[in-house]
Amino acid sequence: MPLNASTLWNGSMLAFLAHTIFTCRAPELAYEQSWDSENYSIQDSQGTKGTIVFSNNRYVAVFLDIHSSQAPWHSDVSYDIQRFFYGLPEALNPFAEEALQYVLEDYQGNTIPVITAAFWSDGENEDIGAAAPWDEIIKHGAFLIETQMMVQEDAITILKANYELSSDEMEFMNALYERLICRPKANVRLDEKERSFLRSIAVSKKGLVECKKLLAQIGIII
Repeated sequence: MPLNASTLWNGSMLAFLAHTIFTCRAPELAYEQSWDSENYSIQDSQGTKGTIVFSNNRYVAVFLDIHSSQAPWHSDVSYDIQRFFYGLPEALNPFAEEALQYVLEDYQGNTIPVITAAFWSDGENEDIGAAAPWDEIIKHGAFLIETQMMVQEDAITILKANYELSSDEMEFMNALYERLICRPKANVRLDEKERSFLRSIAVSKKGLVECKKLLAQIGIII
């Protein structure tokens, strides 16, 4: 399956913006998505989480679904995390190690990285690298970012429905997205009209505070 880093990064950013706007109404769910520099993390509050580490035109994505048969708690076989990285190019090892720091769990009395799926791209071509068939990767955790992997038009339709975003909220999201894509390394400052809009959709002070924190992670300053 082809999926270059730019497409996945753009899809992750778009999903994050939709989530951030939604946070104005549901601040208690702010933790479900975050950016830490170039690292994107997501969870569904039902036992699945994942992180994608981006580096220019390369990336490594790891996922943990605690309900998966691949999780060590559901297997009699000794847990070997390296089996999820069979075929990983050596140059991507540092990114895999970084991604694994976001999926630490208690297992047999130790805190270790635990995953149930992983995939990557070395930037040489658009094909995804993985140690298992793609349907298995999706089944054991990558389903968490299926929207992020879609073409933009389809992703926008699903994000609008999932987050119940209004037309005004969609317009605001798309405007921020276009500014971020044009200036990926520069801070974006919201004007008074935009700040007023966020205040108008926030259900509480906490909602606005959480929204502000999330936007700051991607360089958007309120």
